[in-house]
Amino acid sequence: MIGGSMATGSSSSFVGHLLLGGCLLSSACSLEDPSFVPTTMNLPVLTLTTVGQTPVASREDSVVGALSIANVPDGGFDGPMSIRGHGNSSWGWPKKPYKLKLDAKAALLGMPASKDWLLLANYVDKSLLRNSVAFELSRQLGSAYTPRSTFVELFLNGQYEGVYQLTEQIKVASTRVDLSDQGYLLEIEPPTADHRYFDTPSGISVGVQQPDPPSDEQLQSIDQQLQSMEAALGSAAQGQFLDEDAAIAWYWTNELFKNVDAQIAKDMTRSVYLSKEPTGPVKLGPVWDFDLGAGNIDEHGCDDPHGYWVRQSAWFTPLFADPDFAAKAEARWHTVDVAALVAFVEQSAAALDQGQQNNFRRWTVLGRRLRYNSSATGGTWRAELDALEQWLTTRAQWVDQNP
Repeated sequence: MIGGSMATGSSSSFVGHLLLGGCLLSSACSLEDPSFVPTTMNLPVLTLTTVGQTPVASREDSVVGALSIANVPDGGFDGPMSIRGHGNSSWGWPKKPYKLKLDAKAALLGMPASKDWLLLANYVDKSLLRNSVAFELSRQLGSAYTPRSTFVELFLNGQYEGVYQLTEQIKVASTRVDLSDQGYLLEIEPPTADHRYFDTPSGISVGVQQPDPPSDEQLQSIDQQLQSMEAALGSAAQGQFLDEDAAIAWYWTNELFKNVDAQIAKDMTRSVYLSKEPTGPVKLGPVWDFDLGAGNIDEHGCDDPHGYWVRQSAWFTPLFADPDFAAKAEARWHTVDVAALVAFVEQSAAALDQGQQNNFRRWTVLGRRLRYNSSATGGTWRAELDALEQWLTTRAQWVDQNP
């Protein structure tokens, strides 16, 4: 048993496993040290203070306060903001992700000015790097837009909260998803109260993020356009309805990571973004949400670096049945440089080393098999990095051998 010395096969071992797997929300488990305050930090330090130190307890209700950024060479930032919770399953982890809205647009840590930002916790990803590496792959593949991000250390109402990834929120803007006023930003996800939704003929649930809210006429229009796209997949006309280059860049980023949420299938898909101008093709992307990718989840075989996952889906099965699309996708695959991704992991790890030491003293999860984790690896951050690099390398070798 990881984190203990119980005999294999004993009832106490089984109970211990249940406790370990179920302790995410239990105060009885020592998976954190809220008293820890770092004395050395070399990442930017982001401090959030809410009015009256009101807790951030909801994904729906924002709390007002102030943001400051220090420990940077350019003078940092100070300004008012509001904050609320973010994420789906990730909101249930002890280390919470957050959504920030500044009162005025600001360029934070070298990223283009905006009011809207996210703080990704990467709690279940003990490498801390899966989202960052996937974004790097998306850029390598030439995606039109990939969210920019940088690592920070966070204090919230005086409490040290560890290493976070300050990231651009996906939204319509000239420096993010660049669409006209008549364009649509869509997300495939199970319906929530936040947006208006429609189902494609294959049962894919699509939410309209822009315009927000859409009129009945706009909802009907984009519904019909997605129906036409689905009907064209696998035919000679598919290029009129789907941007094949964007689809291939999105596909390989998600397929290499065997991203569990990216199989476009009924009741399976989450955090899959796409956009469309009124008269243009559907564009898949930007890519999003990889903390459970690259072997970090033990569901649906997504911990196994062998076998296609995203390809076996409502949209990509007919696409890859088309020889021209398959050849185009294979040619793009040969531009992927996995050695460069491994080098990116090492470069990022060097910059993150002091921060990760602080983070894992605050959140004592190394060597613990959290929910969804395919394994606990060796109990050190270095072992987590090695596991990530080896998984990506093995998966790329499998794809090479199984075009």
